[in-house]
Amino acid sequence: EFIGTIGRLYFLQNNHRKLALQKMTLFLGFVREHYHIPTKDLNETFVNQLVAKSEIPKPTVDKILLIYQNIKKASSISENTLIDFHHEMERFYKNCK
Repeated sequence: EFIGTIGRLYFLQNNHRKLALQKMTLFLGFVREHYHIPTKDLNETFVNQLVAKSEIPKPTVDKILLIYQNIKKASSISENTLIDFHHEMERFYKNCK
């Protein structure tokens, strides 16, 4: 409920970047909790471990991380970027083992 409220607040303020960064923080927490993979370095080792444990195709994980890296570098992002990021994460959550 709290996360939903914060998400709506950021969305209504058109702070899509902050919302996307919050979504990534929650995603990395999920990865640490469910797969016991360190998330300090989002490198190839991280990707390979996540792919193996979650059984999610590597292109999906790579796309999540690519969008995230682009979001981190940007000062703001469009609603479409936020939606794409959300869809990739939802695909992960729906299909992960």
